Amino acid sequence: FFVTVVDWNDNESDPVRAVLWHACDPLHATLEPEYYRDVDKARYAPLKPLHWLWVMFDRSPVGRNLHLGVLFRRMLAQRLFKRCGKNVKIFHDVEFSYGYNLEVGDDVVIHRGVLLDDRGGLWIGNNVSISDYANVYTHDHDILDIGHITMRPVKIGNGARITYHATVLCVDVGEDALVASHGLLREPLGPHQIAG
Repeated sequence: FFVTVVDWNDNESDPVRAVLWHACDPLHATLEPEYYRDVDKARYAPLKPLHWLWVMFDRSPVGRNLHLGVLFRRMLAQRLFKRCGKNVKIFHDVEFSYGYNLEVGDDVVIHRGVLLDDRGGLWIGNNVSISDYANVYTHDHDILDIGHITMRPVKIGNGARITYHATVLCVDVGEDALVASHGLLREPLGPHQIAG
């Protein structure tokens, strides 16, 4: 990264530089969670700068460096998530709703492009693998009234695997269970079961 010391007074005379300066400040950005009615503003406010840093880091060339990226995201996750276990590996472009409702166990691998909706509370056990572009949801919209949202805590059991492009819709996944590639899980999946 290149760091430039900028005198704020110089930016006032140049509107382009002023816009760029403000764009680098997380207080001037609006992140998606701030649009949700159920956000706890008091809990989210101190996390917002770190959440913004997570997003901007992933969009940078440095964020694509596998080793550095995993270490940096783990460091941020320890401050953003309700709990972040040991040896967690999170690849680039992983998104989460708030962070403060997300618990991640030890030796978890979350691959690129995963969406973790922790609005209703998401618990991920130890040794879980969530493959590329999988989605895990903890909220659901009423079919007739989009404004009526139901929240449900979701638990992904120890050793579970959610594979490529799979979607889990507000249900638990048991220990050592597997949601197959492109699977859509709408019913709870028991331990050692496979859903496809």
